[in-house]
Amino acid sequence: MRIAILGATGYVGRSLAVRLARDPRAELSLFVRDVDQAEKMLRALGVPESVQIHHIDTLLRRGADVIVNATGIGSPQALASNPRAIFEVTESMDALTMAYCKRYPGVRAFNISTGAIYGGRCGEPLLKAAEATFDPDAVHVSDFYAVAKLASELKHRAHDNLPIVDLRLFSFFSAQVDVSESFFLLSQLVACVRSGEVFITSPDDIVRDYVTPEMVSHVLFFLLQRPPENTAYDLQSAWPVTKFDLLTYFKETWGLRTAITDEEPQSPTGKKHAYYSCRTTLADMGCAPKYTSLEAIDRVMRTMQ
Repeated sequence: MRIAILGATGYVGRSLAVRLARDPRAELSLFVRDVDQAEKMLRALGVPESVQIHHIDTLLRRGADVIVNATGIGSPQALASNPRAIFEVTESMDALTMAYCKRYPGVRAFNISTGAIYGGRCGEPLLKAAEATFDPDAVHVSDFYAVAKLASELKHRAHDNLPIVDLRLFSFFSAQVDVSESFFLLSQLVACVRSGEVFITSPDDIVRDYVTPEMVSHVLFFLLQRPPENTAYDLQSAWPVTKFDLLTYFKETWGLRTAITDEEPQSPTGKKHAYYSCRTTLADMGCAPKYTSLEAIDRVMRTMQ
């Protein structure tokens, strides 16, 4: 099956590229804006020479059975410094994906979306009847990110004749994590394990639901066995994890040292206490997650050592 990944140097894109490059079911091709940079990065990560890397502008001239749009803004810091970019990048890649679907009617498209589309709701567990909420008179940078992604999904639903599925990630972890991304909890934890530095955190607990490239790949191939559809799914592990359970795991398994401070960290994508979904649509269809968040994290960590 010919699978094309758009945005293959981003965190999710490169993680899926490394995973699918080893999958015999996938004949992979990668699409990026800077081919030279991508060659250096992806070959260093173990993507074999047999996987071709192309400029994104050539996509419409190349055949694929499946398109995975994993493009994004790059990092929370990039979002904070240039919030307009999330609209521009999302809109341009949406247009390209839909143009591809129209030119090649048999293709299946998957768009990597985000749980942030629920807006103000994403600070609490999302139940089956959850609705997106935004306050247009109190706009934050995090709202730009959420609204851009929500608009993307709504555009896909409006083109209901196109086989586009949005996969909403809430939290993601892979061996290709960039430990310099200090806004991400697991990036900080891995960095501190490697450096031996003390991990400093607030006394407030949070809850996250982590999925990995292995788990995303499982969902992709499950859906590809089903008829084409135009819809969205929340991605989940078998059970979320709290920050302090994560800290206990990292202390006991990897020797992490920790300290508590009252200083509140800030995030350009918004503060979220409980960021996970209770919408079990995929599990109800027969695609139940194999691992809890903690089990999934442990599986990744053991490949990084």
